[in-house]
Amino acid sequence: MFANKLIAAIERHEKNGDITGRDIYDIHHFFMKGYPYNDAVIRDRTGMDTKAFFEKLIAFIEKELTDKIITEDLNSLLTLKEFTQIRKVLKMETLLALRDEIPRL
Repeated sequence: MFANKLIAAIERHEKNGDITGRDIYDIHHFFMKGYPYNDAVIRDRTGMDTKAFFEKLIAFIEKELTDKIITEDLNSLLTLKEFTQIRKVLKMETLLALRDEIPRL
C-alpha cells in the first residue's frame, strides 16, 4: 500500500496535472509510523529503481507541492488541531524522510 501511495503522487500529476495534499499526507504518515514499502512494486510500476524514484519524487514535491494545495486538500479532512499541526511541517518532514531513506537504498 505504501509503495502504491508513493507512486500515486506522481502518477496522478502525470495523468491529469493534479497533485493532492492527501497523497503527501499519507506518505508522511506511513514514514512517521515506520511502515515498510515494497521496492518490487516501485520497480514494477515505474521501471525505476527505488533510489532514482525517490529522487524524482523529491524533485516533484519540491516543485509542485504548495502551501495552497496543502491547505485546500487537508483543511476539510482533518480536525482543526490536526490541520494546524501538520500544515507547516508536512512538506519539510516528507522531504526529510525521503532524503533520509536514500542512503539506505
